[in-house]
Amino acid sequence: LCFFNYALMIRQDYDITSSLRRGALQQFSRLYSLESAKHINVSKKMNHPSLSWSYRREPRRGIEEEQQNMLFSRISGVILPNMRDRWIWSFEASGDFSVTSVRRLIDDYLLPKGDVQTRWVKVVPIKINVFA
Repeated sequence: LCFFNYALMIRQDYDITSSLRRGALQQFSRLYSLESAKHINVSKKMNHPSLSWSYRREPRRGIEEEQQNMLFSRISGVILPNMRDRWIWSFEASGDFSVTSVRRLIDDYLLPKGDVQTRWVKVVPIKINVFA
């Protein structure tokens, strides 16, 4: 259910079956099992007055109620803008993706610290068609 992904990433149309959002399925697994509209998008889910309108039944006490409260706390006060979806690169203030920002991210967080900065390997062509 896209709605559960919304708590992690604000998008109006995003298919829950995407491997990018599997974490939300695990975090809200009991609510997802109650959901009868598994492929609904966020904007359609949010247009209804009750978030549980498409559940097979109301959530019970315990873990179902706990997951629902956690979801409600994450989305309270959020308003969806009336605009098309777009990708945002959150590691750059501008929101635009660049190879330089990826290199900087790898240098800062993945590689061991050192005096030598990461260099491009000139042997590899700039463009490679992997799926040819």
